[in-house]
Amino acid sequence: MARGRPLHALHALSALLAPLHARSARAVSMFALLALAWAVGAREAAAHTLGLSSGEYKVTGAELTARVSFAVADGLRLVPTLDADGDGRVSAAEVPRATADLGRALSEGIVVTGDGGPCRARLADAALTEGDGLLFELVFTCESAPREVALSLPLLTALGEGHRHV
Repeated sequence: MARGRPLHALHALSALLAPLHARSARAVSMFALLALAWAVGAREAAAHTLGLSSGEYKVTGAELTARVSFAVADGLRLVPTLDADGDGRVSAAEVPRATADLGRALSEGIVVTGDGGPCRARLADAALTEGDGLLFELVFTCESAPREVALSLPLLTALGEGHRHV
């Protein structure tokens, strides 16, 4: 991966947003989310590094789909019940058993609003990935198709001061 890619993406985003100034906030918000996902997409392989998580966010109508990846150790910080047998490892069989706790932790830790109103979170999928990672898919349903979407990540506090989310 070229180190200049995210910076290049930001310059491209700036240049493309200038003509969009007169367009709706939704178009600009959706474009910014897509550009951000593109800029950091090449870093997905590094998402399993402790202290680093990644997310891809896509708005479709009244829903925002979030695909979020963590190192297993970070997942255990959020949801200790992932290691049900206490052996210090998370197996593929343990992930489905912790679905309720995962759903609760992630829906409290990733907050989405559409046009200022809350969007309901639902955990759609949770699985282990290669390289000691966890991948979650959440679907946030807003009251109606939002013109502006805001995302906050209170779960970063639980993951520690040095944790980064890209």
